[in-house]
Amino acid sequence: MLDFGAKCDGVTDDAGAINAALSNPVTVVIPNATCRAASTIVVQSGANLVGTTFSTQEPPSGSVLQCDISVSPCVTVVEPFVLPQTRGGQLISDLTISRAAGQIPNGTTCLYTESFFVMVRYVNCNGHAIGYRVVQRIATGGYGTIAKFNNVSSCNIVDTDIVMDGLAEFNIDTGRFGCNGTRNPGRHNNYISITGGAGGPNTIKVTNSQFNDIQNPTCFINWNNLTAVPPTTSEFSFTGNHLEFTGQAESPHNVFCSDHSAGLINLVRFNDNEIRDNNGTGTVFNFDAGTALGDWRMHGNSWVGFNKNGWTLALAQPLLIFNSSGETFNNPRVTVVGAASQGQSSVVFEGNSYAGGLTVGGNFGNAFPTRFGGVLAGGTVTNTASSPVEIDIPGYSLTDGSNNIAVRFGGVNAALGFKNAKWQLRGSILTYSFFVSISSLGTGSGTAELLGLPFPAGASAPLGTFPVYCLGMTGLPGPIMITVNALSTSATFVTSGASGISLVTSGNFTSNSQCQGALSYSIQ
Repeated sequence: MLDFGAKCDGVTDDAGAINAALSNPVTVVIPNATCRAASTIVVQSGANLVGTTFSTQEPPSGSVLQCDISVSPCVTVVEPFVLPQTRGGQLISDLTISRAAGQIPNGTTCLYTESFFVMVRYVNCNGHAIGYRVVQRIATGGYGTIAKFNNVSSCNIVDTDIVMDGLAEFNIDTGRFGCNGTRNPGRHNNYISITGGAGGPNTIKVTNSQFNDIQNPTCFINWNNLTAVPPTTSEFSFTGNHLEFTGQAESPHNVFCSDHSAGLINLVRFNDNEIRDNNGTGTVFNFDAGTALGDWRMHGNSWVGFNKNGWTLALAQPLLIFNSSGETFNNPRVTVVGAASQGQSSVVFEGNSYAGGLTVGGNFGNAFPTRFGGVLAGGTVTNTASSPVEIDIPGYSLTDGSNNIAVRFGGVNAALGFKNAKWQLRGSILTYSFFVSISSLGTGSGTAELLGLPFPAGASAPLGTFPVYCLGMTGLPGPIMITVNALSTSATFVTSGASGISLVTSGNFTSNSQCQGALSYSIQ
């Protein structure tokens, strides 16, 4: 590079000399010095741009390429997109790409690539609006962009650390984003932005990386401004990463975000990550009302914080397939609310540890299975879902159903002095226990019924007849029982005498009657 006239004294504009060197298929070395660039550095096909060492210190040291404040991108990697067998590939390594001091202009980018294959390693982007921007470019024959990043970092980013535009084949391993929580010129928007036209099917993988900024970004991962629906075979994989929110207590920050352009987010694998919300005010899911989740699977993650909003998944659109397994919820209460238009789908939480408790609500429709399992390490379990839900958590409290329980005679409710009901659902079997006391028979007469079962009984026989223990009754020929009505949330009181089974009516009750019992039946 020095042979082409570069000075690397931090004052002289070296862009022309560097670009002249990079126009050849050679390796251009940035020395252990600061090279100023007043225009974009273009890494041509077959060329490599490397330094001797990169730095995350402030100010940067080692091999530094410093762009003028308005230059964007600082470095661009291009590829002519000829047939694969004639392609080379580019290497960017051991280099700090910084920007001159001043107000960072919106949209200014550190490193931009749409090359067929680029390897970026040991590079630090310091002081930009956008750190790394990888753009999918489809060539003749269907070949697209491939980018592999290893041991990269970014500091002092004011917009987004990583922009994935168009679903290129993108792999980040062992990255560090956010200056390790020590500094930032101001609050920024995203760590990762997934945007643009969907060019897949490809895989985006982020592994063994750390995201930790003193100013919390609005979103960790943000699906936004998509101009096409991502292919159903494009996979988003995040494994073994550490995400830490450390900023001001009330600054809004979210793990997952989307806007109206993200109609379906599919094939997400979020495994073995540690997510820490140190100030406890963050939100896990902040999705647009039009966003539905397809095949979304989470395993082995550790969640700390989120005390204010909890770990809450309550979308307006269906959860087509959502699986959470082996996760540890150290603080947040987990809340999952189903959408009524669920359709044929699967929502399964299993093998998790819930330290803050669990709430299940909404309507999961025909989702099968809808199951929540694991260990309750703290808090309580509440299930108010209006559709069948299996909860298999040893020792959790039965759900309170007292508000809905009633006794009626001939279709008219009696007045109850005391009422209590608890229920638990395991698979398709509902166990329901109740206690009621009558204070006034009211104006109704005729068949006695118990109302308020949380789910309709199944259509298939036998539904079962269960003993009920009552006091203050009159005129009964034998023991009293209750029969659950098919496809209904009510049950009928019956009695067994010498002449067989007969209905219990208002005439057998008094204003002092009390009844208690337990039912166990298959739900619809």
